[in-house]
Amino acid sequence: MKKMKTIRLMQCFACCLFFMLTSLAVAQSDILQHTVAAGETLYGLSRAYGVSIENIVAANPGLSAETLHAGRVIRIPMRAGVTISAVQPASTAAHAAVPKADVGVAVVLPFTATGVEGERSVEFYRGFLAATEQIGKEGKRVNLFPYDEKQTDYSLQETLQKIKAAGVQLLVGPVYPAHFAEVAVFCRVNRIRMIVPFYSKAEQVNTNPWVYLVNTPQKFEFEHVADLFLKTFKDCNVAIMHVGDSNNGPFVSYLRRRLMATDCAVTEFSEQAPLEQMRSACSATKPTVIVPDAADVAALSKVLAKMEGFRKYYPSYPLRLFGYSKWLSQADAQAARLQLCNTYIYTDSYLNGFDAKTRAFLAAYESNYGEKPLQVWPRMCLLGHDVAQQVVRGMLRYGDAFAQQAADAHQLQSAISFERTEQDGGLVNKSLFFINYKPDGSINKLQENR
Repeated sequence: MKKMKTIRLMQCFACCLFFMLTSLAVAQSDILQHTVAAGETLYGLSRAYGVSIENIVAANPGLSAETLHAGRVIRIPMRAGVTISAVQPASTAAHAAVPKADVGVAVVLPFTATGVEGERSVEFYRGFLAATEQIGKEGKRVNLFPYDEKQTDYSLQETLQKIKAAGVQLLVGPVYPAHFAEVAVFCRVNRIRMIVPFYSKAEQVNTNPWVYLVNTPQKFEFEHVADLFLKTFKDCNVAIMHVGDSNNGPFVSYLRRRLMATDCAVTEFSEQAPLEQMRSACSATKPTVIVPDAADVAALSKVLAKMEGFRKYYPSYPLRLFGYSKWLSQADAQAARLQLCNTYIYTDSYLNGFDAKTRAFLAAYESNYGEKPLQVWPRMCLLGHDVAQQVVRGMLRYGDAFAQQAADAHQLQSAISFERTEQDGGLVNKSLFFINYKPDGSINKLQENR
């Protein structure tokens, strides 16, 4: 009977994921690390530690009977000082009063969705969870309430009522744009900050002061990049290189207007033009920044070839190359060429593979979950980690004024901090770097202190 019960629990385990995500609150303070031994099962671990299978899975996103293997390190959220409690229905649960030393966070993401939405959401949450564990070890209490977000034709009202009953201060999500209006109104009425982690086109940010966008809208991104460009290259000429179908024309047009307003010399030439024409667009004595108007990876090889050809015949001309975040996917393979061109790439996140803390985090992620992070930009686990470090620490340190703080030093990939769009609007992320691949072989990260 005992063996049959164990098998039945394992077979039904996959069906428990949705229930776990929608009905459990995991308080992160002091979580035991357990290394799985050969033959151990979720049922056996739950009996050994006195913790339900669902609560173990809540602390280990993506864990299942199939992924539980010997040598894997998992979290057991049932130690002294840690509580795990079911969220009561809104009709019976009182609105919880959270002490100043605590912060409650609801995470509403499509954990069980198939495809990219589910994969990225699970990895983001794993990184978010790791950061809250770190914060908990410092003596703070972070109460996490994960909920599964169904497809766009599904109302979130039942979930939102549970979130209201939980008394949280932050809501991370949702992912599907069809839910933005519903959640934004709820957050405004209940004075909960809505942190949208992935989407940049949530129009509610323009009119709702409780909405925060981690992915910066294009309008504000253009402004941030142009501000740092003018500061970094204030004594340079600028030459725009037309490449292919000019797929980044809107940004280049905006940058040109900003440059002309400062009386900066701006010239133009085609990537297919003779080198003599390129020379006429550059200065022999003053640095010239080459700005391609195409941002895709295909344009990168064309631009580098043009720059290398120019350097061969006109080595004394001081050039700089300005590039785009999509190029970073090729940065390791093209590092030497980028350095020869003295390249500056703008991005809102940067994965420094030589940073000890970042390497340790990624190694721990792979050890805990038995898989590498998704090869996407930015890394979802690091994004989740950095969002938690900024918004959770910000709430714990500054309360209602947390959005005024600078980027938290604990962030690994980003420099997330927020600025208000307008007087009665929400806030957008102002994280921005220029990654400079220098001719001496070094890589420098420049950041605007806004």
